[in-house]
Order: sequence, then C-alpha cells, then structure tokens
Amino acid sequence: MATVGRSARLELVFSKRRERTILSHSYAEPPFRTGQAFSADGTARMILAWSAPGVFGGDCLEQRIRVERRSSVSLASQSALQAHPATTGRLATLQTTIDVEDEAELRCEWDPLIPFPAARFSQRIAVNLAPSAVLYWSDAFMAGREGRGERWAFDTLAHELAVWRGGSLVYLERYSLEPAAQMLESRWVASDCCYFGTVLAVGRSLESGMLQDALSRCKEVSGAVDSLDSDLMLVRLMARPGSSFHDARTLVRNVLCLTAAGGPAFEVDEPAAGQRAAADW
Repeated sequence: MATVGRSARLELVFSKRRERTILSHSYAEPPFRTGQAFSADGTARMILAWSAPGVFGGDCLEQRIRVERRSSVSLASQSALQAHPATTGRLATLQTTIDVEDEAELRCEWDPLIPFPAARFSQRIAVNLAPSAVLYWSDAFMAGREGRGERWAFDTLAHELAVWRGGSLVYLERYSLEPAAQMLESRWVASDCCYFGTVLAVGRSLESGMLQDALSRCKEVSGAVDSLDSDLMLVRLMARPGSSFHDARTLVRNVLCLTAAGGPAFEVDEPAAGQRAAADW
C-alpha cells in the first residue's frame, strides 16, 4: 500500500469508429484519473486530470498513450502540474510514451509545470509518429511561483522530449537545470523571464514568416520560429508575465491553424476560464 499514489501507470488508447474517434481503452492508477472523452467534429477531446496536488520526491509515474490509425485526438491538462519540495532528497520522475499511427492526428497543449522550492523532478517524453501522422505539441514550465517571488529555487529540473517519425529521430530537446550551479538569470540564458515554452508542429506544410512577424509584435515576449523541415516547425517562447506568455501561446496556435496547408490541422480548444496558463501563480 505504501506505493499507492507514488508509483502509478496511465494507459489510453484512441480508435476510429465510423466517423468519430473514441477512447477504446483506459487504465489509471492514482494519482492518474481517466475522464470522459468528448467527440466533436470527429475528434476525441479529453482533459487529463490528477487526484493529487502534484508530484513529490520519490514518485515514479508512467503514461502510455496510443492514437490508432486515422484517429484524431486533442489532449489538454486540467491545470498546471506542481512539483513539490523533495523533503527526502529523492527525485520525482514522469515517463511518457506516445504512439501515433498512420493518418492519425494528435494535438497536445499542456499547462506550465511549476517547480516549488527544493523540488527535484525529471520528465522524459518519447513521441513515436508513423510517416503520415500529424502532431501539434505545446508544453511549458515556470522558474517558480512568480506571484510569491520564487524564481529558480528548485533543486533540479530535467526534461527530455524526443520525437521520432518512421523510426528516425526528427527532434530532440534535452536540458537539465540546477539553479545553484548555473547562472540561469544571465542575459543570454533566461534573463528576467519566468515562463518558457516549446511548440512543435509536425506533418503539415507551414509558413514561418507570418508567425515570426506576429510574435515580434507581442509585448514582453521573446519568441523564435524555426522551420526544421518542410513540415516540421519549432517555436520557442519566453516571457516574464504569465498573461503575455499565455497570449503568445494562443497566437502561435491560431496562426499555425490558419497557415496549415490542407486545412486547419492544429485546432485546440480554448482553455476554460480559470485555466489560463497558471498566469502569475
């Protein structure tokens, strides 16, 4: 019983049935929870929820998600994931594996991770795309609870996002932050920003010029757009205020939707009131 809520697994499988996508299999151990998947325009939309206030030192959590052929899925977080102080000095880990089959589409938009003082957290994400799969991915993290004046007070934060397509690695993002040993507030690293995000769009031909122009007009936001391939675009964002960061993420989503060749491939539901990117937490 001591491992309940500390070592847990989540499994989700989405399948195409006639003209809509359904959640065909789900399994969750606490603190993971499986809610209902709502179908809209053939897409299964689901909010991933937790029954715990966050992750704690020593937690070992695993997520496995499969989107079967021709399915369309939109996933979002219920709220920001909080990494609590590691009072025992142990690392909390979250391993996520996602498989997206041919002609399937997956859209994920996650609220920023919030590391508390003395938190120790590591997350590894592997996304395996079939050659004709489509992915929209948007994740973020904060330097701390900005509203409480906490910045870079956590012990360690490690992150890895690896995206494979047809068995080949097309994108790898990896970093390990240790504020006590690194000058993270220097001008050429984080400067005075508190919010940091990555947006990755794979599987649609996209025009980067319009998006870069739009981001350049965002106040209090630094953003860069890179076309890594004809159908692979990377956007990096950083900002000091949470409201500006949220607006920039929304702008990126909307512009990518408008400029996607073949139609609006990257539509993601607007977060409900009260779920605005953990703004100024």
